[in-house]
Amino acid sequence: MEDNQALAALEQVLLAARIAHTTGTEAEWTTANPVLLKGEVGFVEGTSPVKFKVGDGTKTWSALGWGQPTTLAQLAADATHRLVSDTQIAGWNNKAEKTPATHAADGLMSAADKTKLDGIAAGANNYQHPATHAASMITEDATHRFATDAEKAKWNLEYTIEKVATESGFASTYHLKKGANKVGVSINIPLDRVLKSSSIKTVTTANSPYSGAKPGDKYIEFLFQNNNTPQYLPVQALVDVYTGDGQYIQVTESNVIKLNYPMLALKLAADLKKSYDNLYDPKGAGEAAAKAAIAEFKASTFVIQCTIPGMN
Repeated sequence: MEDNQALAALEQVLLAARIAHTTGTEAEWTTANPVLLKGEVGFVEGTSPVKFKVGDGTKTWSALGWGQPTTLAQLAADATHRLVSDTQIAGWNNKAEKTPATHAADGLMSAADKTKLDGIAAGANNYQHPATHAASMITEDATHRFATDAEKAKWNLEYTIEKVATESGFASTYHLKKGANKVGVSINIPLDRVLKSSSIKTVTTANSPYSGAKPGDKYIEFLFQNNNTPQYLPVQALVDVYTGDGQYIQVTESNVIKLNYPMLALKLAADLKKSYDNLYDPKGAGEAAAKAAIAEFKASTFVIQCTIPGMN
């Protein structure tokens, strides 16, 4: 009974008791830098949420960590644990890689590439290809030439044949034209020279109707269409004239060529006998051979007769 009463009285004391913790500003704690008892709590005034440290009986205030930190500022940094700001993180993320750049990946620029880049003038890559080029920029050569509109127009003109007034002495006359202009000389078509008639005539007057004509000569007169001037052809120009020797060969007035065999045979016999007598034995062998040749020649005698057309 007494124990219960004692406990009740103690409870009333505890309920009525208040515990006051040590407090101070952050500057005061830093200046004093006390060693808190184990389990002793020290609060920093004027902070929200409230900052506090719990002593371990050995460490000074500055060496203790914050109890139940609610902000990054309450954490104690060390060599391997540092707090950084968003600005610092952004700056580090924007820094270039240390690895040299390649065609496939970003990176650092080499000294050679930097030199090349510095050597490029401002706006050098701002080239715009012109829509047209002046013809004067092109260099001509033997197989590549420019042509003017006038030249092209001239080349494009078509060639035509135009019949014009017939010039004197021709069947018809034409002009070769390129466009409206005449090209070259007139093209004259000659009159037809078809043979109309021909006849054999005899010269009656010297040098008429052609130079060198002799009375009695035969000639051919040709008359052509569209030509009033006759053309003459001496018959002597068409044949060879043969004459005899007056002894062995004769040409008659009727143009028959004859051979006088008896006289020729006697002549041959005499010549052969003389030759054989001089070359062979004197017993008559040469004479006998000559007689045999003459006999054979006589057996083959003939008359040659040649009639020349137009010469009677």
